[in-house]
Amino acid sequence: MIKNIAIITIYLITEIITYCLGYEVIFGKKTTDSKLKWAMSFAILITIHMLIMGIAGKEISETVSVITMIVIPLLLIERFSWRNVLLYPIVVMTTSTIGVTTLFFLAYHMDYPAYKIAEEDALVILTQTIPIILLGTYLLYKKLRGIETEYIEIDAKQTVVWYIIVICIFLLLAPLQSLSRENAGTDVTMAGLSSSVLCMLLLLVTIWQINSSNRARKQKEINDQIEMQMDLQKEYYSKLIKQDELMRKFRHDYRAHIQILGAYCKEGDIKKVQEYLECIIEESAISDVKTYTGNYEVDAIIRPFIEVAKQEEIKIDITGCLPTTSKIAVYDLCSLFYNLIKNAIEASQRISDTKEREINIQTGEYDSHFYLKISNRVDKTVDVNNYTIATTKNNTIDHGIGIGNIKSIVKKYDGIINASCDAQWFQVEINM
Repeated sequence: MIKNIAIITIYLITEIITYCLGYEVIFGKKTTDSKLKWAMSFAILITIHMLIMGIAGKEISETVSVITMIVIPLLLIERFSWRNVLLYPIVVMTTSTIGVTTLFFLAYHMDYPAYKIAEEDALVILTQTIPIILLGTYLLYKKLRGIETEYIEIDAKQTVVWYIIVICIFLLLAPLQSLSRENAGTDVTMAGLSSSVLCMLLLLVTIWQINSSNRARKQKEINDQIEMQMDLQKEYYSKLIKQDELMRKFRHDYRAHIQILGAYCKEGDIKKVQEYLECIIEESAISDVKTYTGNYEVDAIIRPFIEVAKQEEIKIDITGCLPTTSKIAVYDLCSLFYNLIKNAIEASQRISDTKEREINIQTGEYDSHFYLKISNRVDKTVDVNNYTIATTKNNTIDHGIGIGNIKSIVKKYDGIINASCDAQWFQVEINM
C-alpha cells in the first residue's frame, strides 16, 4: 500500500510538471507564484487519487489523472481564463505524444512489449520524465540565450485546427497502443514508433505555424503603430509650421495691432478691445498647438487622446516634462504612451458616471532616469498579477499584444513596471 501511494504521488508530480511546462512551451503561459494555489491543487489531486486507488485500484487512479489534472488550468496557470481550460486537451495530447514516442522507443530498444513497459512502474515514471527533460531543456536553452517566452494567443480557427489535429493523433496512436497488447511483435512496435514520431513532427509544425502567425500579428500591430505615429507627428509638425508662419505675420504687424488697441483704449471701448484681442489670438494661432510634455513626438501621441477625452468627458491631468531627445528610442517612448493612455481612455469610457472619469499622467526624465505613472479611475477592481491584466475586451488577442509591447519595452531598458488597483483607481508605474 505504501509503495502504491509513493508511486501515485510521483506519477502525479510528474504529470503536473509536464503539463505546466507544456502550457509554457506551447502557449507561453506561466504558472502562478501563489503557494496557496499550489498547495490546494496538490491536496485536491492527492485526496481524489487516493480515494480512487482505494476503491478501484492503482491503474484506474493513474488513468483518470487526465481528467483530474484539469486543476492545472483552473488554479495553477497565471491569470485564470476559460481559454486555458479550452487549451488543456491540446497540452495533454502534445505532451502525451512525447511520452508515447518514448514508450515505443524503449520497447524497440529493449526488445520488450510496449504494453509490458506501461505496466512497470519504474518504466512508466521514466516515460513521464522524458517530456519534462525535453521541455525543461528547451526552456533553459531559451533562458540562457536570453530569448523571452512569448505569450501566444490562438484565435477560433486555430483552435479548431488544433482540435482536429489532436483528435487525429488520438485516433492514430490509441489503436496502435491497443494493438501492441494483442501483438507484441517488432512490426507493431516499429509502426507505433514511426507513427508517434510523425505525430510529434506534425505537432511541431503546427506550433511553429501558430508562433509564426502570432509574430506576424504582432509585427502588423507594430507597423500599424509606426504608421499611426508618423501620421500624428506629420500632423503635429504641420500645425507647428502653420503656427510659426502665423506668428511671424503677427510679429511683423504687431505695432499696428498695438496702435489699434491703444485707440480703442482711449475711446474706452472695452468690448472692442476684447473682440480685437480674441481676433489676434485666433489669427496668430497663439493657442493652436499646445505642448504637454515638451517632447514633440510624445505630444503628437497625446494630442488626439486629449480630443477623445474631451468628447467622452474624461478629465486628463498631465504633469512633468520630457527632454526633446530622450534616452528612450522614439518608437519605444511613443508605444509606451500610446498603449497606456489608450488603455486608460478605454477603462474610463466604461464608467457610467462621467463625473468619475479621470486620468492622471506624471512623467519625467532626470539624469538618464525615465519615469512614467498613469492612473485612471475604474468601474470595478481590476485583477492585476505581474501586470497580466484580465481584460474585459472581446478581442483578447490584441489586448495581449498591447500589454506585451509595454512589458517588452520595459525589459529592453532593464526597467521596472508595477501595476496596482485599489479604491477604484488603477495605476501603472514605470521606471527605466
